[in-house]
Amino acid sequence: MLQEFLVPLISFIFIIVYVYNTKAYRLEVVRFPYFIFILMFIFAIGLLYREYKIKNSEKSSLSHSSDKEKTDKNKVIDNETKPFLLLVTVAGYVFLLNQIGYILATLIFLVGCMLLLGARVKTTLIFAPIITIFIYVLFGIFLNLGLPRGFIETWIRGLL
Repeated sequence: MLQEFLVPLISFIFIIVYVYNTKAYRLEVVRFPYFIFILMFIFAIGLLYREYKIKNSEKSSLSHSSDKEKTDKNKVIDNETKPFLLLVTVAGYVFLLNQIGYILATLIFLVGCMLLLGARVKTTLIFAPIITIFIYVLFGIFLNLGLPRGFIETWIRGLL
């Protein structure tokens, strides 16, 4: 029962801790993070509502065949492991970002997340490089922000 409420609970705790720790800052500094947290709060409430609806619909439908129970059980197991695998993927991305650089780490991250969330391989291989290049051009070139360069990018720049 706690598994369904874990993501919204962590979101609420994170929002509360962040808002508490940034209450001394000027509003101009924290306006955008607060906006993001308002969206997080709304989506967390939406998750809670969805879980509530799912629990009520499971209680109301009492007639299940054994085959349907097996497929539902497999879906539950799959749905229970996906958040953990996404968390591991995000942690790996954060760890690898400075090690191998933005471009390669983001490509690996996007491919992993898209496949984990059920995107087709063809779609993943098309959109992951496009999204990576778009973000690189937007932040690295137009906004002139330094993105992490790993040893591979540093080595390639040394060869040029």
